[in-house]
Amino acid sequence: MIRALALAATLGLVAGCTAPPPAGDPATRLSTADRPVQSVRFPRARFPRGVTRSNLLLTQDFLDLTFRLEGGTQLGGLLRHEGAVGVYIRSASFAPYARDLADLLARFRDEAGVNIRQVRDSARARLFIEDVPIRTLQRVEPGAACFIVPGVTSWDEFRRSGRGVQTRWSAQRTLGRIALFIPTDVQAQDVRACLNEEIAQALGPANDLYRLPDSVFNDDNRHSIVTPFDMLMLRVLYHPGLQSGMSRQLAAARVPGILGQLNPRGQGLGTLPRAPDSRDWDRAIAMALTRSNSSFRRLRGAERAVAIASAMQPPDHR
Repeated sequence: MIRALALAATLGLVAGCTAPPPAGDPATRLSTADRPVQSVRFPRARFPRGVTRSNLLLTQDFLDLTFRLEGGTQLGGLLRHEGAVGVYIRSASFAPYARDLADLLARFRDEAGVNIRQVRDSARARLFIEDVPIRTLQRVEPGAACFIVPGVTSWDEFRRSGRGVQTRWSAQRTLGRIALFIPTDVQAQDVRACLNEEIAQALGPANDLYRLPDSVFNDDNRHSIVTPFDMLMLRVLYHPGLQSGMSRQLAAARVPGILGQLNPRGQGLGTLPRAPDSRDWDRAIAMALTRSNSSFRRLRGAERAVAIASAMQPPDHR
């Protein structure tokens, strides 16, 4: 996800993107029927597999993405789907994005090795994509552009659940049915970005790390399509050497060998120092990026984030 809100991060309930323009903006007031979908589509890319980065650092990134939530909660076991992942589209408003979705799922199959396909029978589905108007969605999560919830299959089921234990990532032992709530009454590129990010996170990596410069698993919105780094993390997650429920300790023992197979260019590379994660910076940048905040609060958040980032050693993309 790009950014989980404070409530979501604290409870480990949902994962979601940062907000698009406010619901009162002219661009978001137009319905899908009134505004044609832009023809500029994300490409069905064929990126090189792997990344040129030390596999030792990649191991740490993988463990932090899959065993930790944004609020700091540690997951008790590895989460992934076992078996085929069916994607079911609940809303006809996604019809203009059919090619985008088909190309994206093909990328997950080809680049990440995930057995994922769109299905017409909801009984065969694991991921349920539903259109929720942006104003409705933001009444539940005021700063989110889109988000996912495990343990439910629809917006009505999510609202009836009362955010019970079954919707918490920390309560999952393996990944089952997951609802993806994505509005279509926003800019077309926002819809495409949400499809990329939310499907990727619904496959297992529930955390976001601001320290990652080349990933959609980062709340800074720098990337709108899944990257070679993201595909490598998913390819590791779905390697036969790992299983749902595996402890962090056992995964930590196996992941370096798996990365050696999947990312040979990362073998033997040195581990350059990295600036540590900063919860203060996370909170400051979240304040700056949340469009529902006042201009004064957003400016204060931005100034605080710049000050913290300037003092980071070594300096990085933040």
